[in-house]
This record gives sequence, structure tokens and C-alpha cells, in this order.
Amino acid sequence: MTRGPVVLAALVVGVDVCYPLVGGEARQVLAAVVVSLSALAVLGAAGRRNLLPLLGFCGLGAFAVEAWGVRTGIPFGAYAYTGHLGPRALGVPLVVPLAWVSMAWPALCVARRLCPARGPRVLVATLALTGWDVMLDPQLVAAGAWRWTDRADALQGVPLHNDLGWLVCSVLLMTALDRCCTPTDDRVPVALWLWAWLGSVVADAVFLGLPETALVGGVTMGLVGVPLLARRSPVLAPA
Repeated sequence: MTRGPVVLAALVVGVDVCYPLVGGEARQVLAAVVVSLSALAVLGAAGRRNLLPLLGFCGLGAFAVEAWGVRTGIPFGAYAYTGHLGPRALGVPLVVPLAWVSMAWPALCVARRLCPARGPRVLVATLALTGWDVMLDPQLVAAGAWRWTDRADALQGVPLHNDLGWLVCSVLLMTALDRCCTPTDDRVPVALWLWAWLGSVVADAVFLGLPETALVGGVTMGLVGVPLLARRSPVLAPA
């Protein structure tokens, strides 16, 4: 692997550590910086041969889903983005598709380590990606990045039907990526997924005042993370 993705991943961790320690506009800027750095690290690690599928499915595809969701309330429920995450097109911040890129590939890389068969692999990747969203969404709701109209069954600001919508989208996305993308050196993506899990548990529980999210998101991601850490081979060794 080239040094670039490693350096970018290290920057992600450094900026992420600063996120819960600041507030206001500084937190808005850091959120966009973390997402952008993560996406660049993931794309660099995935390599040129996987660039078009990732940008197509996770970039353009995610933007289309989000734009449809903002307009119709399907599949995530009735929600709207604020200006917290920067410039928007069709109601969707331009940084949002990068967030899909930054965790979809790591979720698939983690699942490929755990499951040789395609069917179980797609299901594990779906859980890995949806679990990340369970952890992330309440953080950004608390920060004022977006809001839902219907919050009757909300967990710290995020309604349950959002997670169900993510399950559906994740199955479709992981199926497409698994069929179209070839494996590459996965150490950086796996490290970023583990950081998103463990770092977010600490941030939510200690710094961001989101203990329920730390518990629910930590357990959800842990269903994939614990078996990954329990494997005999070192977790950051080449797959």
C-alpha cells in the first residue's frame, strides 16, 4: 500500500479526536474535514480499479437516494438538512455522498475478512454499515446537521424507521459493491471502521452526552467488530 492512505487515515483520527472538544462553527468545519479525509483515504486504499463503482454507487447513488429522501420521506422518514454541513444541492449537503464512500468500502472490507461466502458477506457488510449510521446520526442531530419531522419513536433524535431505511439501502449497496469491486489491501479501511466504532463509543459516552447512542451503536457495530478482533490473525495484518 502507498503511504498516502495511511497518512490520511492518521489525519482522520487526529481531527476526529478534536471534534468533541470544540463547538460551534469549529465543529461544523471539523465534521466536513473528517468526512473528506476519510473518503480520500478510502478511495486511495481501494485503488483505481474500484474507483468508478465506489463513486457511482456510493457517490452518485447515495446523492440520488438522499435527494429523493429529502423530497419524499422515503426511505428514511421525513427529514431535512440544515446548513451545518456546508453547501447543498437539491437539499443535500455535498459532503454527504463522501460520508457514504468513507464507510461503505470499510464495511465491505470488514465483511470480506469474516465471510468467504457472498450471501453472509453482504449481510455482515449491511450490519457493519447500518451500525455505523446508528452511531453517527444522533451525533449530527445533536450538532444540528439535520432534523426529522416525526420523532415519536426516536432514539436520541433519530427515529427507528431511519435505521430500517438504512438496512434496505445497505443491502442493495453492499450487494452492488461486492459484485463490482475487487479486493485490495484492506488495512486502512478496516482500521477506519474500527476507529469509527471504538472512537465513537468513547466520544458519545464521555464527551457528547449521548450514552444511549454509545450503548446501542456500540453493541450494533460490536456484532461485527468483536468477531473481527477475535480472529487469530492480527486485525491490521494484510487479509
